[in-house]
Amino acid sequence: MKSFLSRFKKPAAQILVPVSALALSSAPAVGQTVNLNCPQQVVFGYHYPCGNGSLQIRPDGVTNIVGCLITTLPAQAGSCRVNVTGGVPTRSVVVSFAASSAMIKMGVDNFVFDDLRMKRRGGTATVTQLTLSPTQLTGVVIVDIGGTVNFSGNQAAGAYDGNLTVNADFN
Repeated sequence: MKSFLSRFKKPAAQILVPVSALALSSAPAVGQTVNLNCPQQVVFGYHYPCGNGSLQIRPDGVTNIVGCLITTLPAQAGSCRVNVTGGVPTRSVVVSFAASSAMIKMGVDNFVFDDLRMKRRGGTATVTQLTLSPTQLTGVVIVDIGGTVNFSGNQAAGAYDGNLTVNADFN
């Protein structure tokens, strides 16, 4: 499991949303271990909400803004690295989110980070759960992560934090 730490910084109505990750591994195959490392944070950037809306960052890094939001720092998708050690992979690995959303808080104020999606880098499918075949696992597989935050024009300024758990387990 990998835990994503999210940070929203909103000095003077500005929001920064980095989401970092923590990895878990599992070892059901004899001598083999699934490794998950998420070095790249999901960053929604610095923004000035001027009304209600949402900001989506897709796993491929493309952003979509609904509503009124002025952006001063671009968003970027997060990424995790998945590999199997202990010999040639013989089983597939499932990468999934532990929950469908995460609450990102600052004091009593919060955002919901939802519509979580992942995509194998170089792949075409954007999904909530990804199955990697033994053939795909002969090297390191990069899984890109994205999602959506909803905001209001009166969102409190500050640094917002939260966790999102990603699992990687043998199938």
